[in-house]
Amino acid sequence: MSKKFFDIFPPKYKQSSRPEDNITEQQSELPQLSPRKKIILGVAAFVFITGILLYFKLPRLNLEIWPQTDLLNLNEKIIIDKTVDKIDLENKIIPAEIIEEEKELWQEFSSTGSATKEGKAEGIIRLYNKYNPPTPISLKATTRFLSDSGKYFRAPDKIYIPVAQIKNGKVVPSSVDVKVEAIEAGDEYNIDPAKFSVPGLVGTPYYYSIYGESLASMKGGFAEDLRQVTQLDLQEAENNTTKKLLNDIESSLRNKISSEYILLDNAISKEVTEATPLVKAGATVEKFKFEAKAKARALVFKKSELENFIKEFIRSRIGDSKKIFEESLKINYTPERVDLSEGNIVLDTTFSIKVYPAIDNEKITNLLGGKSAGEIKETIYRNFPREISQVQINFWPFWVKNAPKDIKRINIKLNLE
Repeated sequence: MSKKFFDIFPPKYKQSSRPEDNITEQQSELPQLSPRKKIILGVAAFVFITGILLYFKLPRLNLEIWPQTDLLNLNEKIIIDKTVDKIDLENKIIPAEIIEEEKELWQEFSSTGSATKEGKAEGIIRLYNKYNPPTPISLKATTRFLSDSGKYFRAPDKIYIPVAQIKNGKVVPSSVDVKVEAIEAGDEYNIDPAKFSVPGLVGTPYYYSIYGESLASMKGGFAEDLRQVTQLDLQEAENNTTKKLLNDIESSLRNKISSEYILLDNAISKEVTEATPLVKAGATVEKFKFEAKAKARALVFKKSELENFIKEFIRSRIGDSKKIFEESLKINYTPERVDLSEGNIVLDTTFSIKVYPAIDNEKITNLLGGKSAGEIKETIYRNFPREISQVQINFWPFWVKNAPKDIKRINIKLNLE
């Protein structure tokens, strides 16, 4: 039976004659990690490192402090004056501004009066004189003539009719043309050519010898009812127009003033500068127009300048040891005097504001490094008994129990509500 011989090392563990080959072979025999396990290990390492950073590098203290506050109430007279352009704290004056507006308005109105427009018919009558024995005839001015249709006309002037002529034993009438007008207005006097008698001669021998005729129609007679402007119409038109104009110009002026300004009710003036009817009383028109012009002025001041004055005034009273809580400012005022001609107002002003001690945040943070919540409160109340009334402590992250020693990581917020 033949014998088997083995090397000292089995073939798979046989060492290479080169050291580097042996190392590679040993490493290849170590267990290999799957990609999933590699990701888990990476995430775990990241969380661990982040936790270390959060624990040792990022602790914070957020400290909310309620200062001791007092309510300060004051009453002062403040002058609003257009002659100054900046706040005068010493003399208690703030600037004012004048804002102006001009406006015009016309309106149409109906006439309420009544009138009659009329005309009298006019024309020419040829008068004849055939009186025998021949005699000249004179008729006085305003002599009436009656047409065969029963319409009366008058001659405005004195009339002279020459004597008639006798020819061949017959009377040849003389004639003269006379201008006449109807005694009344109306289109019924616009009559066609007609025969006329002289009523004033009735009962005399001349009645049948003096007569007339018109060779053309009478014209120009008419009568119609019209609307007429009365003095009361003009007065009411003026009252209505100026009242509306003054309301309109005040509204326009108020709209022109921005919300940053304060306008007191009695710091505005308005006046009608012109009021003109376009017709006179007695005019026969259905409608007429009335025009008016007005001017308005307002004395205003800025709300911000009033507030700034009051804040600076209060600061000058309380000094550097205290501060004001600006959001708590409340102002009430009533005008004691308003003089638009001089451009000034005197305001009786009352105001209130919260004041609190000036707190040194750096001084507080220097006392708190490394302290627990209980130690922080005890330190603050002991060192600032008159300045601070309440403290609220918030550590971050949640596991932090002491203030960071780096005071830059201590944040202080004042609560003045």
